[in-house]
Amino acid sequence: MVLLLNELLMKLLTSKYSFFSSIRSMFTGTVLAQLFPFLILPIITRMLGVEEYGSWALFLSYFSILAVFATCRYEIAVLTSKFENDSIELTSLSLAICFFFCFLFLLPLTLIILFSLEFDSHNWLYFLPFCVFLWGVNSTLVNLHSRKQNFNIVASSKVIHALSFSCIQLILVWIFKTPLMMVVGFFCGTLISILFLYRYSDTVIKLINFRNYEKYIPVMRLYSFYPKYNLPSVMMDTLAVYVPLFLISFLYGPNVFGQFSLVFNTLFAFVGLASRSISQVFMSEISNEKTTRIEIYNLFKKLVYFLLFIVFFVSLPIWFHGPVIYSSIFGESWRESGEMAQILVFIFIVRFTISPVSTVLQALDKHKIAALWQGAYLASISAISFLAIVNNFELIDFLYTYIITEVILYIVYGYLIWKEMLIYSKS
Repeated sequence: MVLLLNELLMKLLTSKYSFFSSIRSMFTGTVLAQLFPFLILPIITRMLGVEEYGSWALFLSYFSILAVFATCRYEIAVLTSKFENDSIELTSLSLAICFFFCFLFLLPLTLIILFSLEFDSHNWLYFLPFCVFLWGVNSTLVNLHSRKQNFNIVASSKVIHALSFSCIQLILVWIFKTPLMMVVGFFCGTLISILFLYRYSDTVIKLINFRNYEKYIPVMRLYSFYPKYNLPSVMMDTLAVYVPLFLISFLYGPNVFGQFSLVFNTLFAFVGLASRSISQVFMSEISNEKTTRIEIYNLFKKLVYFLLFIVFFVSLPIWFHGPVIYSSIFGESWRESGEMAQILVFIFIVRFTISPVSTVLQALDKHKIAALWQGAYLASISAISFLAIVNNFELIDFLYTYIITEVILYIVYGYLIWKEMLIYSKS
C-alpha cells in the first residue's frame, strides 16, 4: 500500500516545484509511521482486553490535551519565523518552556498520585509529564528541520519513532500483559526519535544559550500571538476532539470506550499524522519568499484534490465492510468497532481533507478567525455532549448527532480557509 501511495503521489503531483517532492517525503514518512503501530495492533488487541486497551487510549487522551501546552505553541514559530536568528532563539525558548512546564506539572501530579486511593489504575500518570516533555522537544526539533527543508530527516524521524515504540510496546506487552507497557514503549520511542533528530541538529543546538534568557523577551513579544491566539485555538480544537471520548467513557462504560478508542486510534490518528506532516511543508512553502501567491494558491488546490482522492480510496472499504474488516484484523471481540467505523468514516473524510490545510490561517496570520471557529466547534461539541447526558442518549443517537455536527462544522471551516486563500492570492 505504501508503494502504491508513493507511485500515485508522483503521478498526481507532477510539478516543477520541489514542494510536491517534499510532500511526498513527508507523506511517505507519515504512512510508514502509521503503518508500524497499525501492524502491531492486531497482536496488541489480542493480548490486551477491550477495557485494558481503553486504559491506553485514556492515557493518549490526557497526553494529547497536555501536549498542547508543552511549548506554548512557540515551536510553530520556529517554522514560520522570517529570520534565522529568531528561529534559533525560538528553539531555545521552546525547549526552556517545555522543561519548566513538565516539572511544574510533575510535582503536583506526583502528590495527587501518592494520595490517590486508586493508585494501581493510575500508575501510568507517572509517565505523563515526561512524555509531554519529550514530545515538546521532539516537535521543536522537527519544526527546526522543516524550516531548513530537511524533510527527509523529518520523515525518517517519524519512521524511527513509530518503529521503535511499536517494537518496544509489542515486546513489553507480550512479557507483562499490562497497558502500562504501551506507555513505556511510547516514552522510549519518542526518546529515540529525539536522539536521531539531535544528531542532525548539533550545529544549531551549539548556538543555543539557555543562560542568556534576556534574549527570550524580544522573541516572546514578537511572536506572542502564538500563545495568545494559536494556543487557545488549538486547545479548543483538542478539547472538542476528546470531549466525545470522555463522554463515551462516562455514559457508556469502559467496554464501549475501548471499542470507540480503537476506531479513534486507527482512523483519526492517521488524520493527525497526515495533517502535521503536510502542514509543515505547506507552511514552509508559504514562508518561502521565492514562491508567488498565485503559485501557492495553485498548490493549495492541488493538495486538496489529492487529499480528497486519497481519503475516498481509504474510506470506501470501511464504509461497506467495516465490521468484517475490524473483526478480521483485530479479532472477533472488536466487531463493534467496525460498526462504529462505518458511521464515523464521514468524520474521517472531512477531517482528512481539511485539517492538513487548516494551517493556512496560521501562516496568513488569521489566528482570530481560527480561534472563533475553534470556539464555535468546542461549544457545539460540548452542547451535544450536554444534551446526551441530560437526555440519556442511546449510543447510536449520540454518534449520529456527533457526525452531523462535525461534518457541518468542518465544511464551514473548509470554506473559511478557501476564502482566505483566495483573498491572499489576489492581494
